[in-house]
Amino acid sequence: MDYMQYSQDFQINEYFNLLPPYVRQAILDAYGEISTLGELKECADHIMNSRLY
Repeated sequence: MDYMQYSQDFQINEYFNLLPPYVRQAILDAYGEISTLGELKECADHIMNSRLY
């Protein structure tokens, strides 16, 4: 996943930039294309609650 894809949608970009750096990096490294704010929130919640990072 490329960060530039997140910058195309204002709501997704705003939420993505508010996430802790380790969550942003995990999303960029591990997840496929995320096209909605809901998907992004679900991925971020999973990462933060999994305690894997």
